[in-house]
Amino acid sequence: MKHICCIIFILIAQQYFLLSQKHDNIWLFGYAGGSESLENDLFGISILDFSSGVLDIYDNQEINMHFDEANTSICDSAGNLLFYTNGVNINNRLHELMQNGNNLNTPDGKDGYILDQGVLALPYPGHAGQYILFSGTKRYYPGISLHMGYLYYSILDMNANNGLGKVFNKKSLILSDTLDIGKLTAVRHGNGRDWWMLVNESNTNRFYQILINPLGVHVMGTQTIGEAHKAGLGQSVFSPDGRFFVSCTGTFSNNTWLYIYDFDRCTGLLSNQRIKFFTDAAESLGVAISANSRFLYYTLYKKIFQFDLSSVDIFPSQKTVAVYDGSQNPFGSTFFLAQLAPDNKIYINCNNGENVMHVIHDPDKEGLSCNVEQHGIQLPCYNSFSIPNFPNYRLYDMAGSPCDTLGIDGPVVDVASPEENKLQLKVWPNPFHERLAISLSAGLLNPVFRLYDMTGRLMLRRALAVGINEIETDGIEAGIYFWQVNTGHEKIKTGKLVKYER
Repeated sequence: MKHICCIIFILIAQQYFLLSQKHDNIWLFGYAGGSESLENDLFGISILDFSSGVLDIYDNQEINMHFDEANTSICDSAGNLLFYTNGVNINNRLHELMQNGNNLNTPDGKDGYILDQGVLALPYPGHAGQYILFSGTKRYYPGISLHMGYLYYSILDMNANNGLGKVFNKKSLILSDTLDIGKLTAVRHGNGRDWWMLVNESNTNRFYQILINPLGVHVMGTQTIGEAHKAGLGQSVFSPDGRFFVSCTGTFSNNTWLYIYDFDRCTGLLSNQRIKFFTDAAESLGVAISANSRFLYYTLYKKIFQFDLSSVDIFPSQKTVAVYDGSQNPFGSTFFLAQLAPDNKIYINCNNGENVMHVIHDPDKEGLSCNVEQHGIQLPCYNSFSIPNFPNYRLYDMAGSPCDTLGIDGPVVDVASPEENKLQLKVWPNPFHERLAISLSAGLLNPVFRLYDMTGRLMLRRALAVGINEIETDGIEAGIYFWQVNTGHEKIKTGKLVKYER
């Protein structure tokens, strides 16, 4: 019986791995090869590849890109590399500059951009083969410390140039303000399709709420909550289940702050601010949360702390799970930014030019059982400060919540099925005023038409029959809407409509 249960568990795990989105399968970081100052074989790009389900590490000496703190990449849902960026330029899967993929920012040093979590890539909801790349730009004001002055987005269409991609709407402005330094992260909306981002105004208690849906990128408003959120170096992260938002900040006065909030994936609102102040050295610090969303890890230069997010009072649960052992490879390999990986381990980079990374092998376990291995990974090339920035791509709908309106219970794969290609389904007119017409050419099992506003709120629901269906739209205000036709939990077709006033 034990063998049968084990086999079932393995099959379920394999099925989850196959179905889960693999957008974060390939990590790239390091220095471009060919340096004249040191041995060339120590310079190049290290690649961590999770495609097989087991970590594979190799290097590429030909990639002409240097990574610093700004770093992200993305694969398609099957785990094939699409593009990556260092916050300055965007390379495609052939490691060539993508069309119109240059000059996101002015390079710092050789050609990388220094901004913790300064770039982030998301699948563009409802747009097959397209991705949205967010990028921040630093700015100085007289008398004000470094901050992020601008937040932009660019659309990357991987359907262009035979799959090599092209950048459209490059550096479209989202925000211009005194914003916290980098810390770009996102979480899936409770409807299972859209995304939320939160961006803190520098040294205030105000957060911008940004919604990403099929109609684009929208600043939905701001929220003020609790005490002012200190600005500075650090990292932000949502828990894998989306219930917590955590951010850390360090200043050069050796003061650091850890912030924990509850988060509502339906409304995009924070609540229940908790703050812990540290006086440890703040040369580097980061945060990551275990795959089961229970344990928070705070990497504070020479220590790693664990906090139990399931505790009624979180901060007293603090445990020290690692103290820097003094290793140098060749410099001090102290702790810096952290990132949860597809294998459910947490990887931690160093704040020096090192050829190692640290690993938390069992982050779902309490205390020392989490198994921190310092310099647990030997990299083929040197890396300084850099680690890719990813959200949790494997979080879907918030089942049973008011915003669970789209019938999405698993991965959203933006590929038309043969059945969809055969189906003739039309919704008209567009724009519309009093009524809509929907025509179906083939029989479907209990087809349903749904109309949603820009926030994902269900405005109208009607069962459909073969032929022409007329639907009155009284009570629906003028504006932009999107529609879906579903059978059960299967999405058949989607589109956008505009209602106008006479």
